[in-house]
Amino acid sequence: MFEAARLHDGIEHTGALGGLLAGAVIGIAMAVAGAALIVCTAGLGAILLGVVLSIGAGAAPAMGESWGAART
Repeated sequence: MFEAARLHDGIEHTGALGGLLAGAVIGIAMAVAGAALIVCTAGLGAILLGVVLSIGAGAAPAMGESWGAART
């Protein structure tokens, strides 16, 4: 359980927000690239897009969070 803060305790913050934003930017970029793939291949890239987005959706936020945590 966390202890209550005292008057002269240091303030500590994490980089979780930065990680979240980095992961969101990477995810959006992947989604735009996937949409372009579907349009350019007349729909044949939809199967590949599903695989890529599934992997990216799971990996991008975790990578962004670890990147943000490493910067603090």
